[in-house]
Amino acid sequence: MGDISRSFSYKEFGCLCGKCKYRKGYQIDLGLVLALQRIRDEYGRPMPINSGIRCPAHNHNVKGKLLSFHLPSQGCLAADIGVTDRRGKILIVKKALELGLSVGVYRTFIHIDNRPVQVVF
Repeated sequence: MGDISRSFSYKEFGCLCGKCKYRKGYQIDLGLVLALQRIRDEYGRPMPINSGIRCPAHNHNVKGKLLSFHLPSQGCLAADIGVTDRRGKILIVKKALELGLSVGVYRTFIHIDNRPVQVVF
């Protein structure tokens, strides 16, 4: 049982460096968490957060992108979900795309972010 949604707690989204002011995860984007909760409700299984907010130092240490959506300067809009089973990945990706989220699929996790929509003319 979570303190930010039915299944998620702020601490799950905290910076993994364990030393910075982001370690408690309070800055995570609420829209992202609510979307992840909708995905979790349909998936019906735990969705461990491998990485949520990253302070600049931690992002550098894990070789994250310079303007990563995990960063506070970018709005704390991203989470990496630990999932390895193929059916789970398919369901999570499908639902995330239905909700208008951006998705990156990797061997051991799925990156999901709630980046602002960019329209180019």
